[in-house]
Amino acid sequence: MNIVTRLDNGELLIKLDNFTIRGKSTGGRETSIIIEELSIAFDMGFQPDKLEAIRNVFITHGHTDHIGCLHFCHVDRRLQNNTNPWQVIMPEACIQPFKYLTTVISTLGRGGYPVNFVDVNTDQNESITILKAFDKLYIDILSESENCKNVPLIGKTNYFVTAHEMKHKIKSFGYVITEKRNKLKKEFIGLSGNEIKKLRNSGIEIQEEIEISVIAFTGDTIIDSVLENNQFLNSNILIMECTHFNDSGIENATAHGHIHFQQFVDNIDKFKNKWIILCHFSQKYRSIKDIDVYINVLSPEQRQRIIIWI
Repeated sequence: MNIVTRLDNGELLIKLDNFTIRGKSTGGRETSIIIEELSIAFDMGFQPDKLEAIRNVFITHGHTDHIGCLHFCHVDRRLQNNTNPWQVIMPEACIQPFKYLTTVISTLGRGGYPVNFVDVNTDQNESITILKAFDKLYIDILSESENCKNVPLIGKTNYFVTAHEMKHKIKSFGYVITEKRNKLKKEFIGLSGNEIKKLRNSGIEIQEEIEISVIAFTGDTIIDSVLENNQFLNSNILIMECTHFNDSGIENATAHGHIHFQQFVDNIDKFKNKWIILCHFSQKYRSIKDIDVYINVLSPEQRQRIIIWI
């Protein structure tokens, strides 16, 4: 099944390769893509359903439509006394501002000033009150995208995440989820079960670890960052922004740090993915009818593996 359906809360949902992918993604308004089976949220630009259950949050960059509702996740877990470990990974430049934001939200929730405000003396011997951000949040792991290399997913064995720096108007990262499996070495393929058992009992290592890129999420970026990274081009499922179509120029898309649909079409043979989800369309595209004229340039074979997230 690869048909996009709309849930009652407005989220879109699709089933691909035993993964349930749901969420919303509209350029400049809201983006959050959930992978239910892996308890992953790529970005938090709106408040998705069952928010408190998500245990791995990966923020691409600091624009409001990608991070603006992360504090809801933080507050919701506290309200529900959810003590399951969870982690948030975001660009280093976002961490301190997010601490300030959550401090302010906490202040509002407790009835306002003064919560974590402190008095300081100025050079003129005047006393002023300033906000002091929480040093520790209700998050088990809060770390920088810059250091995200093969980080284990919380609650999911054998799955790992790696961040890749992308090119956007501000510091931004895409994320690739990999699965590590043990596979029989090539030289032992075709042997009988008894032969394999004898080799194993004799202490011979008959398996090798392989790494499979299962899901990649580009976040906001120009196309060069995708084309230059084989992990994105070869991931089983690629979730890629495609903000602009042919009623807007490629130069305009690139200037704003986004991908133009024509750039994707021109390079489509480089994408070896089993599935490609195109999302983050400009707000002027309200339905599939608005972009039909553009996507009809795809051949039936190409169209079969491309999902339009609108």
